Amino acid sequence: MYGKRPLAEVCRSIREIGYTGIEIAPFTLCESPLDLSADRRREYRDTMVSEGLTFVGLHWLMVSPKGLHVTTPDESLRQRSWEHIGDLIDLCADLGDNGVMV
Repeated sequence: MYGKRPLAEVCRSIREIGYTGIEIAPFTLCESPLDLSADRRREYRDTMVSEGLTFVGLHWLMVSPKGLHVTTPDESLRQRSWEHIGDLIDLCADLGDNGVMV
């Protein structure tokens, strides 16, 4: 629905229609959580707070980077996939205190 719109614009829009929380698909922010600097993560967190939204979590976790699979018999791919989950946990913590991953 919001495509490539800036997070501040998205936050304003969803707050105006009455929502008080935001759940984010991480691939809408970047290809990989490792692509987001600490400064950018703080900026996103501050944006949500300044627009009156609570960060509630991340969803649609395995869309990007493409090809990840946590239950594959390929040990190397499985390891990379679980490392990605760890990176998402860090991102979730950086975006808000009470975020969950679904």
